[in-house]
Amino acid sequence: MVIEYILPFVKNHGILISFFGGFITGETFIIVLAFLSANGVLPLWYVLVFCTLGMYLSDFVPFTIGKLKFWKRLIGEEVSDRARDIENTFLKYTRNNLFLTLFYTKFIYGLSIPALIYLGYKKVSYKKFALYNLGVEIIFVPIVILIGWFSGKGFTIARTIFKDIRIAIFLLIFFMIIFSLIRKWIDKRLIKLQGRLK
Repeated sequence: MVIEYILPFVKNHGILISFFGGFITGETFIIVLAFLSANGVLPLWYVLVFCTLGMYLSDFVPFTIGKLKFWKRLIGEEVSDRARDIENTFLKYTRNNLFLTLFYTKFIYGLSIPALIYLGYKKVSYKKFALYNLGVEIIFVPIVILIGWFSGKGFTIARTIFKDIRIAIFLLIFFMIIFSLIRKWIDKRLIKLQGRLK
C-alpha cells in the first residue's frame, strides 16, 4: 500500500512537512497531520509549532501582493466603491479592529486570501500586520490541530474496539465536515449581521 511508504516519510521529515503543510496547503492538511500525530506518527509539537509558523509566514505573501502598485490600476472605481462598502460594513462588525478582522476571515471559507490582499492594498504596516496576525495564528492553528488530534484519538479508541480502518476514515471525514459546518455557520452569521448593520 502507498500509505506504508508515506508514513515513514512523514515520520522522518515531520518538521519540514509540518512547515510546508501550514505554508502551502492550510487547514485541511493540518487536520491530517494532527490526526497522524494523535496516532504516534509524528510529535504533536512539530505540528503545533511548524504548522503555525508556516501559516503565519504564508499570510505575508498575499499581504505583500496587495501592496504592489498595479492593484490601483487593476481595481476600477466601481469595484473600489463596492469594496469600500463591504469594508465599511465589515469594519462595523469588527469595530475597526485589525485582530478581529484577521481572526474572522480565517473562519470564512475563501475570504482569508482576498482579505490579506486588501489589507496590503489599504497600506496596513508590516509591523502592525505581523503583530496582530501572530496573535491570530497562535489561536487559530491550535483550534484546527485539536480537531485533527481528537479525531485521531477517536480513531485510536475505535481501532482498539473495532479493528477496522473504515472507522478511521469515517472519523476523519466526520471531523472535517464538522469543521466545515462551523465555518459555514460563522459565515452565515456574519452575512446576517452585515444585513442588520446596513
